[in-house]
Amino acid sequence: MPTNTEQTYELAFTSTLIFNVVFSFVVFAIFPYLRKLLPGVFAPQKHMYKKPTTRRNYYFWFIDVFSQPISVYSTRGNLTTIYIIFQYLILMLYGIMALISITILIPVYYYGTDTSWKTHYLTDWSRLSIGHLEKDSVMHIVPIIIICIFTYFAMFVYEQFTIIYAFFRQKCMKRVIPENYVVLLQNLPVDVDTKEKLENILLNIKNGIRYIVPIPKQSGKLTKILKQLQSLFDQLKQGQQMMEDFNANQAYRSAVVKLIPQHQKVKKALKQKKADKLKRKEYKQIQKVSNVMFKIRSCYQEILKIKAVDNIEIEHLKQILSIPPPLPEMLINAFDLLPDSTQMIPQIRYPSNKYLHNIQQNHQDYQQQNIMLEHTEQQQHHIGHAAFIICQSQAIAAEKYTTLIAQNSQKPKAMLASNSKEIIWENVATNDKKRKWSYYQYIFWLIVLFIAYVYGQAQLNKLLIDTSLKLQKQIFQTLNFSGCIQGLVQTSIQCSILESFSKFLPTSSKISVHKLSQ
Repeated sequence: MPTNTEQTYELAFTSTLIFNVVFSFVVFAIFPYLRKLLPGVFAPQKHMYKKPTTRRNYYFWFIDVFSQPISVYSTRGNLTTIYIIFQYLILMLYGIMALISITILIPVYYYGTDTSWKTHYLTDWSRLSIGHLEKDSVMHIVPIIIICIFTYFAMFVYEQFTIIYAFFRQKCMKRVIPENYVVLLQNLPVDVDTKEKLENILLNIKNGIRYIVPIPKQSGKLTKILKQLQSLFDQLKQGQQMMEDFNANQAYRSAVVKLIPQHQKVKKALKQKKADKLKRKEYKQIQKVSNVMFKIRSCYQEILKIKAVDNIEIEHLKQILSIPPPLPEMLINAFDLLPDSTQMIPQIRYPSNKYLHNIQQNHQDYQQQNIMLEHTEQQQHHIGHAAFIICQSQAIAAEKYTTLIAQNSQKPKAMLASNSKEIIWENVATNDKKRKWSYYQYIFWLIVLFIAYVYGQAQLNKLLIDTSLKLQKQIFQTLNFSGCIQGLVQTSIQCSILESFSKFLPTSSKISVHKLSQ
C-alpha cells in the first residue's frame, strides 16, 4: 500500500503539472500581443504590424521560428547561429527521450506489478513511476537500459554541439586574418573632429589606403530616423491599400453618384445617411494617409538638416557603395532631393472643410521647413567617433591594422571590420561615455527587476498560504451544518459524504500548506 510520501508526491506532481500547463498556455496567449506592443524587444526581426494570415501563425509563432533554415540565422551572427543549433539539438534529444519513455518505459512501469497495487493510489502518477514495480522484479533492468540509452544520446548531442562550437570559435578567432579590405577605427580622440585632422593622423600610413570614410557625427540619430521611415512607409502602404479597397467598392461609388444631386426625396434619407457615413470613413482614411506623408516628409527634412549642418559628403559615400561596409542604402537615398510638396497632397473627390484645412496646414508646414533649410548655416565637416579605412588589398589592411595597434592601444582603437550586415551603425557611432552609461543603466535595471521579482515571489507565497488557511477554516465551518456531527453513525447520505470529505480535508490542506511554504 502506498505511503503518505507517495500520496504527497502524487498530489504535488498533479498540482505542479496543472500549474505549468496553464502558465504555458497563458504565456503563449499573451506573447503575440507583447510582440505587437514592443516589437523592438520581443520581435526585432519581424514586422508585427501586418495582420497574420492565419490564427496558427499568430499564436503558434514558435513553429515558424524553428521551421526557418539555419542560413537565415547565420546572417544574424555566430552567437545567434550557435544558440538556434543548440535549441535544435535539445529538441531532438527531448523528442527521442519522450518517444522511448512513451513506448517502452511507461508501459513497463504501469504493467510491471500486481493488479492489487493499482487500487490504492490517488492518481495514476505513481503507477507510472519506478516505485510501482515489485521488489526484486526482473523488470528493474529495463529502466537501467533506458538510462544507458539516454546517456548515450545525451553524450552524442554534447559531442555534436562541441564540434559546432569549436567551428564557430575558430571562425571568430580567424578574424585576425582580414576577410575584407576594411579597418575600423573607434574611440577617436575628441580633438580629431574633422576629416582633415584624421587624414593628418594617418599621413604616415597613407600608402595603400583608397578611402577614409568617417562616420557622421549624428549617424546614431540618422539610424533612428531610418527606422522611423521604414515604419512610416509600411503604414503608408497599408493606408494606400485601404484606399484602393474604398475605390473598389463599386456599390458605394454608385450610391454616392446617385445621391449627390440636391433634389433628393425623403425616402432616400436613410441611404443618404449611410453614404455620408461611408464618406466620412473615407475622409478619415485620407487624413490618416496625409498625416503619414507629413511625418515622412518631416523625416526627410530632418535628414537634410543633419546633412547641411555636418556638411556630409553624400556623393563621396555613393561612390564607394560597392566597397564594404557601405552605409544603409535607404539612408543614403534619403539624402536625395525631395519631391515637390504638392505631390504629397492626396486628391479628395469630396473634401470637407475640416480635412481640407488640415491638408492646407500641412502644406504650409512643408513650405516653412523648406525656408528654414535654405537658411541653415553651413558648418565645418564634423565627424563622429569612428571611421573606416578602406585599403587596396587584404594584406595592406592587415598591415595598417597591425601598425595602428602598435602605435596606440587605447585611442584610436583599431579592428578589422566585420561583415557589413553585422554592423550596427547606431552602436558604431556611440562613444565610450555613452556606452559605459548604457552598461550602468542595464546593471541598475537588472538589479531593480531582480529585487522586485524576489519581493513579489515572497509576497505571493505569503498571500497563497494565508488564503489557503482561510479557505480551510471556511470549509470546516461549512461542514458543521444540518446537525452533522463527525464521529457518529450518520443516517443521512449527505452527512456521510461530508464526513468522508472532512476526514480527507486535513491531510490535503497540510500537503498544500507545506508545498506553498517551500
